[in-house]
Amino acid sequence: KDLAFRAHALIASHVNRNLPVHVTLTKRIPPGAGLGGGSSDAAAMLVGLDRLFDLALDQSTFVEVASQLGSDVAFLVGALRGAPSAVVSGLGEHITPAPRREPMPIVLIVPPFGCPTGPVYQAFDRLHGDAAPVDPDLARVTQLASLSPLPQDAPFNDLADPACEVEPRLRDAWHRARESLGLPVHVTGSGS
Repeated sequence: KDLAFRAHALIASHVNRNLPVHVTLTKRIPPGAGLGGGSSDAAAMLVGLDRLFDLALDQSTFVEVASQLGSDVAFLVGALRGAPSAVVSGLGEHITPAPRREPMPIVLIVPPFGCPTGPVYQAFDRLHGDAAPVDPDLARVTQLASLSPLPQDAPFNDLADPACEVEPRLRDAWHRARESLGLPVHVTGSGS
């Protein structure tokens, strides 16, 4: 099940070559935080194997292999290869670099529970049906990516309300954090 393990198997199969490595994985992103921890592990494996074995993989190969692992893996490969911020669309295969001029500090609040992704997407469909708040031309995201600095209240997550429906404790934690901090608080991923 581990994405780094799966990434190793996929790239070895893709290049039709044995790629023997011993890997020690140190997790620094909290599991279930909605921040792509497992996906970044997979991306690191792909990039690491490419460098270690001089595979000289091109971007289209990375995207092809990464897409079999998850929709955010290709973006994270790009981040590791020098494009740390981007606007991503499609199923993660369309990546347009969007360089940030300055770092964006964040604070993570990790509650002692998570939200299962499948039910969150089902709740999204139930709440929005055919009128889902989708931005097909990415106008809102592209506009936000161009702002520097990014206003604290600007980020959005269309899965926040569905996640709160699936896990009511999330809505309570979200409201308590906003009230306590007096600052905007955002939900990451699918409510993790």
